[in-house]
Amino acid sequence: MTYRGKTDRRFNDYHYSWPDDWWYIDLDGIEVCRRCREPLLFYEVTRDAEKVTSILYRLCVRAKLPGLLLLVPDGSEPFTDETQVSWRAIGTRPWLDGPLSDLKESVRVLRSEHDQEAHGWVPKP
Repeated sequence: MTYRGKTDRRFNDYHYSWPDDWWYIDLDGIEVCRRCREPLLFYEVTRDAEKVTSILYRLCVRAKLPGLLLLVPDGSEPFTDETQVSWRAIGTRPWLDGPLSDLKESVRVLRSEHDQEAHGWVPKP
């Protein structure tokens, strides 16, 4: 949750105090159609390449949406198009590993496909 430019992490920090047998996930992002507000893609961001994603996978399958686990580097530098980010596909669509610029293009293609299917709109080349 963002409030006046700052992220409110109170609940996020609080849920880490819950017992280990309580399962909880928080999604870091949901790509949404700007026209119809339909969800298009789930994101989870981590530094842990071995992160367990079974619950995110089930959510993706039930929602019939793709998901991505974005693997980000350690450090405090701001993100740019040159930041070395890779990802792992979760759920219903095949995605290839690659740099952030390929991810942006893949999301553009996903949005375009949705626009064509849901709105009958074909983008200009």
